[in-house]
Amino acid sequence: MVVIGTSQFVTNGWFDQQLNSDVFLNSVSWLSKPDQQSFSISPKKATNRRINMTVIQIGILVLAWLIWPLLGLGIGTAIWWKRR
Repeated sequence: MVVIGTSQFVTNGWFDQQLNSDVFLNSVSWLSKPDQQSFSISPKKATNRRINMTVIQIGILVLAWLIWPLLGLGIGTAIWWKRR
């Protein structure tokens, strides 16, 4: 006998979330073949995580990461040098 939380555990909207499908399929497999240990977790689907940027976006990125910090450092150094 396998007891799993609620009836929503295997409904269509919840089946692919987290490991619900793996737990359900493993429990059905275990019930059909109790003498074999066949628990497994299916691999995650590969997703495209590439960053595609335009020239303008690259320019804004360089401005935000390089130019503004250097400008702030330069102004801070100038103020420090003047007060010294």
